[in-house]
Amino acid sequence: MHLDIYPGFDVIRKCQNLRILRLYFLSKIDLSVLAYLRNLEVLHVPYMDTDVIADVLDICPNLISIGLNDSLDSMEEIVQRRLENSFFDIDDDSQLKLRRCVWGKRFMIKDTHGNPVYKSSFCDRLTFPVNLCPLVQELIIQVHQKDGYKALRFLKQLTLQRINFWSLKDDFVSDFVALLQEIGPQLKHLFIKFRLISYVTVAFICRASNQIDGFTFVENSSESSGNLSLKRLRLSSDGDIKEGLLFLVSNCKHLEELFLYGFESFDDTLFNQIFERNPFPALKVICIEDCCGAREGY
Repeated sequence: MHLDIYPGFDVIRKCQNLRILRLYFLSKIDLSVLAYLRNLEVLHVPYMDTDVIADVLDICPNLISIGLNDSLDSMEEIVQRRLENSFFDIDDDSQLKLRRCVWGKRFMIKDTHGNPVYKSSFCDRLTFPVNLCPLVQELIIQVHQKDGYKALRFLKQLTLQRINFWSLKDDFVSDFVALLQEIGPQLKHLFIKFRLISYVTVAFICRASNQIDGFTFVENSSESSGNLSLKRLRLSSDGDIKEGLLFLVSNCKHLEELFLYGFESFDDTLFNQIFERNPFPALKVICIEDCCGAREGY
């Protein structure tokens, strides 16, 4: 059931075999109604807070997704509730069935109120959802601590990961590459967002995982060359990083999909230089937006 109008919970109460429920304009959930939906697997209600998410996951044991709601703090709340009830062990029967999750708050760049405490405890917070949700297959995570995501290596079912390092200023590359070397073989899709990285970083990450779908910010490169095994590549930039772009795109000779956004330095000359080095024999899809190439270059 996908609704952008609110029909009233009495109607939903009668749909006891409902598996997917998406309500787009709802400010409050009637938890008593959810108790009737024991087969519910997907619930999408925007902007659920920490306590509500914890209540929902307790009432609906078969949920595999709660949409794009951040459930990180709710996992800690669930554990605290169980501790208060003297329920210490997290065994197979007490684990959640979630397959798709979002963990980590998205802070605005200028929003610093309360951030330091949250960021410093991010690593400890992440242990709660990892222990409770070992079946997660698709994960969106906002990282707030340099090595605060090591626990992800225990998610053995993870195949899709969207990871955002935008709020980090520390050098996290070596830790991230170490994680990819461990879980990279199981990943089918990896979307990465960085603030700024070098061509060396890109090369290491690309070799750690064969399929990367990510917005990356590439700095300067050198005359190094390589053969990266990426099949899909998305790049976005707000600066003049011509050499980095030339290095990366020229060395992805197995690309099937290429997306470039906002490269002011991407003109006809650079386009021809890339094609001289890489004829893209496997390319099926190409999208270039907000760049400076002229019609003659295509």
